[in-house]
Amino acid sequence: MRTTTKQAGFCSTSLFVGISGLAVTGLLFFQYPVFAAVVSGFVGIILLLVMCGPIPRFLARKLQDEYFKIDPNNFGTNNVIVMLGDFTVKAGRGENQIPSVFAYSRINKTVELYRAAKNVGAACRVLIAGDDSAGLGATSASVYAKRIVALGVEGEDITVEPVAYNSYAHAKQTNEILSGWRYDRLFLVTSGLHLRRAVVYFENFGLTPKPVASDYTAAPLSFVPIS
Repeated sequence: MRTTTKQAGFCSTSLFVGISGLAVTGLLFFQYPVFAAVVSGFVGIILLLVMCGPIPRFLARKLQDEYFKIDPNNFGTNNVIVMLGDFTVKAGRGENQIPSVFAYSRINKTVELYRAAKNVGAACRVLIAGDDSAGLGATSASVYAKRIVALGVEGEDITVEPVAYNSYAHAKQTNEILSGWRYDRLFLVTSGLHLRRAVVYFENFGLTPKPVASDYTAAPLSFVPIS
């Protein structure tokens, strides 16, 4: 799944850089007008590069590209797929709690890997992480599990980790859970932008997962500012 999106973080960066630049320029203008002009020009160029897409695109590619060169379909005899959650939302005004937009790509990739493992006769278990930090009534892991079962994964092959509240804590909890499991191949499924950080956390606990990106975020390029 490939998504093209204007990232909120990029917009926040643009706003921060712009306000900071104006503040510095205002303070320096009366005493150092030439220096202030140089600073203004530099800030303006950076803003254009951010708001027109080159800088966000470069950063997004640096975070994600290496993981799309990996073939995930290399299974062992006993496989474990760890799916990191995003969050859940309440649909409309009702009580229907559903996965977030980014969570759907992770769910789909997890099911895809599970089916691929089963198709070659390998054993496969799925560990789903996600708490209820938003206080919506059900943990993200339980909501994802229902959707994954509906897509064909056997319920007996699913374990939920509903306690941890961030990626580092998920890695810690996963390590504790896996200490009692027998497996020879570990897969880590999450969004492309999140994968590098997640892998670092898991390696911190001695785990060596095979990273699998569930989506790709591409920052669009434009001749005029769009963020």
